[in-house]
Amino acid sequence: MVQLAKEFAMSDVALHKICRKHAVPTPPLGWWAKKAAGKAVERTPLPRLEFEAEIVITGADLTSTDAALAETREQARILASSGEISSAAVSVLKI
Repeated sequence: MVQLAKEFAMSDVALHKICRKHAVPTPPLGWWAKKAAGKAVERTPLPRLEFEAEIVITGADLTSTDAALAETREQARILASSGEISSAAVSVLKI
């Protein structure tokens, strides 16, 4: 789940929630470790569909968010290094 979630630029928890919402079974904790160790693991069958459905997960566009976050961090770093706490610092922290 972790590796697949990275491909979609989301957390494994978010991917697990999407799977749960759409009744897609996910491997239980330790399943991949047992399989890698050569132990017998039980595979959960996929449920029968009542209708034809398609789940579309698109990668997130984080470019604009990353730029805004980087600017906010830079402002906070400058304010912290100056030793001044001002209304500007409070507005930066609210973002």
